[in-house]
Amino acid sequence: MKPEEQARELIDKQLQKAGWLVVNRDEVPPQCAAVAVREELLQGNREADYLLLLYGKAVGIIEAKRANIKLNAPEVIAQAESYTHLMLPNRPCWERPLPVVLLANGQQIFYKNAHDPYNSGFVVKPRFPRPYDLQRQIPVIRDVIANNPQQEFALLPPLLPKGLRDCQYQAISAYEDSLRSGEKRALIVLATGAGKTFTACNIVYRLISSTSAIHRVLFLVDRNNLGDAALRAFQAFENKDGEHPFSNSYGVEQLRSVEQLQTSNAVFISTIQRLYSILSGLSCSEIEALDEGAGDDFSQLDQENSIPEQGLNQSAGDKAKYMAMKAEPQMGLPEQPNLPCNAFDLIIIDECHRSIYSTWRQVLDYFGQHAYMLGLTATPIELTKQFFHNNVVANYTLNRSIEDGINVPPVVYRIKTELSEHGGQIKEGEKVHVTSNYTGKTQVKNAETEIEFSGKDLNRSIIAPDQIRTIMQAYKEAVFRDLYPERKADFDSLPKTLIFAKDERHAKEIVEIAKEVFKRPENDQHFAQRITYSVGDCH
Repeated sequence: MKPEEQARELIDKQLQKAGWLVVNRDEVPPQCAAVAVREELLQGNREADYLLLLYGKAVGIIEAKRANIKLNAPEVIAQAESYTHLMLPNRPCWERPLPVVLLANGQQIFYKNAHDPYNSGFVVKPRFPRPYDLQRQIPVIRDVIANNPQQEFALLPPLLPKGLRDCQYQAISAYEDSLRSGEKRALIVLATGAGKTFTACNIVYRLISSTSAIHRVLFLVDRNNLGDAALRAFQAFENKDGEHPFSNSYGVEQLRSVEQLQTSNAVFISTIQRLYSILSGLSCSEIEALDEGAGDDFSQLDQENSIPEQGLNQSAGDKAKYMAMKAEPQMGLPEQPNLPCNAFDLIIIDECHRSIYSTWRQVLDYFGQHAYMLGLTATPIELTKQFFHNNVVANYTLNRSIEDGINVPPVVYRIKTELSEHGGQIKEGEKVHVTSNYTGKTQVKNAETEIEFSGKDLNRSIIAPDQIRTIMQAYKEAVFRDLYPERKADFDSLPKTLIFAKDERHAKEIVEIAKEVFKRPENDQHFAQRITYSVGDCH
């Protein structure tokens, strides 16, 4: 390979690394906003080694030399500067002459910007300017973008599939297309195991490193242990340049105070409860007490609300009214929030199928006045889709992940009971424990009338301890007999088992009954434990 060809090969790679699409002059794609065109024709049958285009208009030229040519030689500088005056009449330009001149030989890069207020000559640069660097440095382009903020995302460099699963590549590409179209909210559905957090890391890196629209990101999780996992994922994430971990250039930490936002860190990780604690000044324990029973379900025996429980069993109208009331936000904004609504430019809500859109809707909408919002989930509910304006940019299902070999087919072992199939009834005068969805307080009451409930009400508005006990006993009998017959029946080595609960109260009940069925002491902290947002350090 000739020295000139070696230099061009190095320069191509350096330009691509900076976010430019490098193409020949007959291959310029109309949809790409940042292009470096090889051997562009100029007046007088001359050619620019590279012409830089932003949004289809010329902004600068690059004069390429072989490695042994001194870039600061007067003749090299004169040649390059003369080319900025030689654009063909039909070539759209941001300015004439072009404001940006670069000299490169694969080893060094010299840069000159006519709009640099501090230097009118060439300066040595460690790399080529990124597209959005030039966008900010050229006033006429900066003014155009100020009136069209979604154009910020047009300068994202081409996404390379290397290192990404197909589903991740498609999800990132579709989300960036959504941003370019001006959408503020979007939802990505990726099957469990498909790599939602890794996808989020790639999205955040690309947006922070290649646009000026995103400076600070909030990654919302619903449990502290998921926050720890997300922190580790961002800290270990390495960009495709392979230079260093993401966190070396863009700080990542868990959000614990207002003062942290004065740092240069780019990514903050938090539960929404901790976020509200900072926003309101309330302690996490106070918030947990408020949020303990918040949800979208109704309690047929809760006499502390405005609708009597007898009516709920008889009147569909009253039930609908109660459900509408329960759908209203429970966590209102403080009069003087401790965080401004523009504290974050992008909020990523992990596991966003959780029912936070009633309890926490005002908080999300407050920050959503400024921030872009991206939801990640494997199992979206209708309320989730509505919150994200039904803008589902990717939908990678469990079945597709199984077909692609990412997940294995599940084995379903179904346990049916009389209550789960046909429902049941609470008899008049029967003692029941009633927990208020507003205060979280539990009282023992006598049912004033007979109340029937369906199987769908189990573990939602109705928690039946005997039902949970029956299920746990059936599982105990089946786990080594039917599910893992190849294993030795040893309950000290019980296979890891996840039990999904409706809420915090339900989870507590399940843990207590599991210890009872498997004959474990109440103080056994290892056999069964809750994994919810309130477990661990909420502060």
